[in-house]
Formats: sequence, C-alpha cells, structure tokens
Amino acid sequence: MGSGSDFGRGWAKTGEHVLDQRGYLAGHDADRLADLNAGFPDPEIRAAITTRGGAGGLPHP
Repeated sequence: MGSGSDFGRGWAKTGEHVLDQRGYLAGHDADRLADLNAGFPDPEIRAAITTRGGAGGLPHP
C-alpha cells in the first residue's frame, strides 16, 4: 500500500471536503457530515472508510 494520499486511488470516491482544514482540525463538522450523508443514496458506494486521530479526534468545547 502506498502513502495515505494514494489510498483508494482508482476505486474510491472522496467527499467534497476531504482535504479541508480549519486550524489543526480537518474542516468543519457540518461539512464532513454533509459528505458522509451525500454518499448514502449513491448506489456505487458500498462502504464508508473513516479515520480519526490526533488532537482533533474528539471535539473539545
């Protein structure tokens, strides 16, 4: 397997906001949720692969 940026190349679909950044976080929660919800009606999508980690793994108030 190649680097993380190569993962799924050629067979995976990514959300519109997959590369968003907000400070040290991966964009806004609402945008990431919208990407996930957009995949549910798509018949070509058979699985959702999510990742988490680092300081932004869990939101802090």
